[in-house]
Amino acid sequence: MLSTRGAASAAAATVTVTAASEEKALRTVKVPGGQGDMRVAQVTAEGLKAGQYRAHVVVAVAEGAKVLGQETLDFEIRERPEWLGNRIGLIDYVPKPWTDLEYDGETVSCCC
Repeated sequence: MLSTRGAASAAAATVTVTAASEEKALRTVKVPGGQGDMRVAQVTAEGLKAGQYRAHVVVAVAEGAKVLGQETLDFEIRERPEWLGNRIGLIDYVPKPWTDLEYDGETVSCCC
């Protein structure tokens, strides 16, 4: 989310993501100006490996023109947990001594 005020709201913004220790852009998103004080820059992390990254936001009247503002944010993408997206431990029945939940259209109940 980009928050700008005054003349900066009319200016375009560029969001660039790099590995924290490199300058080569891995993702670049351009956000047009003139869309109000609050703008959303959607940058996908899909395909980026676990590691340290840096997002750099630049707001300028035109590409290569005077920079009205800039901000850098370091962030981490963590390893995907082993359990995420698998069905280990899930079963398709209610084990004894428990019973199924019952729903009558308004109320959820169970027997003990």
